[in-house]
Amino acid sequence: MSDRIQRIKELQEKGYKVDKPLSLVLVNLYSLITIVTISVAILIYVNFIQPQQKEPTISEEELKREKYFQERAKQIALSHKLNNINQEKEQKDENNSTK
Repeated sequence: MSDRIQRIKELQEKGYKVDKPLSLVLVNLYSLITIVTISVAILIYVNFIQPQQKEPTISEEELKREKYFQERAKQIALSHKLNNINQEKEQKDENNSTK
């Protein structure tokens, strides 16, 4: 009887220690590969792609600022030109009125 009980206990223990099926092992392997791939992709994005995207924003701001200064210089030049034309007209009017 004890042999029978011993055999039952062995079968129960063997039932608990069933090897994982191959499909479960493959699923775990694919999950691990996916996690590693995503981690590498995030590291590449953070270290290489994102810094390159930040650099143009700085030069874009500089370009906007330079463009503003150029437009402002054109406005000032136009203002000087119109001022000179206005002064010449005033001088002609003064010369005509004094005669």
